[in-house]
Amino acid sequence: MPQPLIRVGTETAPFLLRGVMEGNVDEMRRAAERGMYWSVQDAIQTGRLRYSADDPEEEWQFYSQIGAKIARQGVAFADCEDLAALVAAELRFCGADPEARPVIYKVKPGLVHVIVWSPRFGYLDPSISAGMGGDGQ
Repeated sequence: MPQPLIRVGTETAPFLLRGVMEGNVDEMRRAAERGMYWSVQDAIQTGRLRYSADDPEEEWQFYSQIGAKIARQGVAFADCEDLAALVAAELRFCGADPEARPVIYKVKPGLVHVIVWSPRFGYLDPSISAGMGGDGQ
């Protein structure tokens, strides 16, 4: 099935990212009900979920999509939007921080990065934890 390509500006993106995060929370809840919950943090720490900047179409991936890739290939790759939405969702789902959310900041003109803001833990950058180097690669 063809997927629509939607151009998103930095003004709209935070609202869409919040929707992706909320969708991830819902998918985590449903996976847990079926006994199929997997931990995002564990997947990052064990190298089964890795950072990749290579996402030319900026396809935002959900928890179930990432989980299917890990199950099928042993590893999944995600960019900063995906990782931040997943980690914020997991912090909410597990009750570690119900106020965690993905946030966007401008790195330089033409380049933004997405991290997690958690009132309990401060700013978290899951991309770095998942292997992003200092040059954003």
